Amino acid sequence: MERVCLLDIDGRPQDISVGVASRWWSRTRGLWPGDRWPSFDILQIPRCAAVHTFGMRVPIDVVFSDADGRVTSVRSALDPWRIATDRSACCTWEMRAGSAEGLGLRRGMRLRAVERSRGATAVEFLIAAVLVVIPLCFAVVEIAQLATARHVLQHAVNEAARQASVADGSDFALRRSLGLGMLPLFAPLDAGLPFGARPDTAAADRSSATVGLEGLARAYAETFRPDLTAVELEALDPQARVQRLRVRYCREMHMPLVREAIAMLQRLGTASPFDQVCLARERMPLEAWALVLRRSGPIRGAGDLPELPPPRVGDLPAIPPPSDPGGGGGGGGRDGVDEGDIMDR
Repeated sequence: MERVCLLDIDGRPQDISVGVASRWWSRTRGLWPGDRWPSFDILQIPRCAAVHTFGMRVPIDVVFSDADGRVTSVRSALDPWRIATDRSACCTWEMRAGSAEGLGLRRGMRLRAVERSRGATAVEFLIAAVLVVIPLCFAVVEIAQLATARHVLQHAVNEAARQASVADGSDFALRRSLGLGMLPLFAPLDAGLPFGARPDTAAADRSSATVGLEGLARAYAETFRPDLTAVELEALDPQARVQRLRVRYCREMHMPLVREAIAMLQRLGTASPFDQVCLARERMPLEAWALVLRRSGPIRGAGDLPELPPPRVGDLPAIPPPSDPGGGGGGGGRDGVDEGDIMDR
């Protein structure tokens, strides 16, 4: 048997199970052996117009139906070792003796095997949603947030490297610059305004300032903690004119089920103590680096530049005379005109 359905009589579902015999072995065997009845009540044999009761020990009822499910004939209490046929039938229904009379089956009634798909489909969709769809959506959202945090961290490291190149390169200054650069991660752009306040009012300005200060406080709280943000400044040359600023930041993950799975998988592939501590807190370690170019000495002002001597005439290159485009013997006049002619005029 491939599936078990419910019996539908003239559009009215019945609480009667129907086993559909579609494979060759189940079609050939039918209800044999007849000493024990299967788990379903009625056996449907599609594309069948003749049945036999060879090997049966009890009589059965046989109902024939056409392609539309209309009953064409009913054979009640068919004895064992008999054959029943109906040339106009396309489907056969076998059931216990007396079941056809108990259901009131007669010619012209419509029989159908209805799938038990309503409840099963809902349960399957619920299982798939819980085990596949919802975790997949959580994973997509979490990965997008981590990618955004990675880009913001790289921008903050670039700003900190610029701060170290032109001004102070101390640990305090670097962490302060990192906090300012990572402010977009902690200050929401869609901060709510007080009730009834318009965006161009003083209440909106106060709300924006409050949100900005709160976000800056959270950013500083993250960047000034050595266990969450590690800042390393490594010299790449003996004179320490080129340095590499490396920052590792533990980004908090928010999606349930996904943060545990990501932390467990990442913990197996890293040996860094900082990353292990970060993953133990269900945070994702992010890393970014930038080059810091130190200047070799102070830049002198315009007054400190040495004065250059004026150029001498002998040092200037000689200017060749203009060429004669006419190619004639006009002399050194311009455009082939003699200077004497100009003086005579």
